Amino acid sequence: MWLIAWCARRDVQEVGDSALYFSLWALFINELADMKFSFFFFFCVYLGVSLHSPVMHNLWIWRVTIGTGNANFHFGNAIGYACFQIVLVVDSVGAMLNHDRALKKCNSNHQKVKN
Repeated sequence: MWLIAWCARRDVQEVGDSALYFSLWALFINELADMKFSFFFFFCVYLGVSLHSPVMHNLWIWRVTIGTGNANFHFGNAIGYACFQIVLVVDSVGAMLNHDRALKKCNSNHQKVKN
């Protein structure tokens, strides 16, 4: 959770930031199994934003002399990436909390049967 928050608050997001916590998702595959959005959805959005970023950078930086680029290209891409990060954090934290609640409920039932 702290890693995602740190990566989301950086001034310039990089592919390596989100690749780091995506690689750590495999450690919590059982806890994150009941996420509302699938991994395929997150992968497609991340891939779309990642492929869109160099195109928008090219339009913003190199095509300014033609008159096609302004800062809105980069701003739109940053907003898309930020929304992706928000949905990812909310969904993964919700899944972890639901998993913890299920474990507590299971443990309390087990304690009652044991006694």
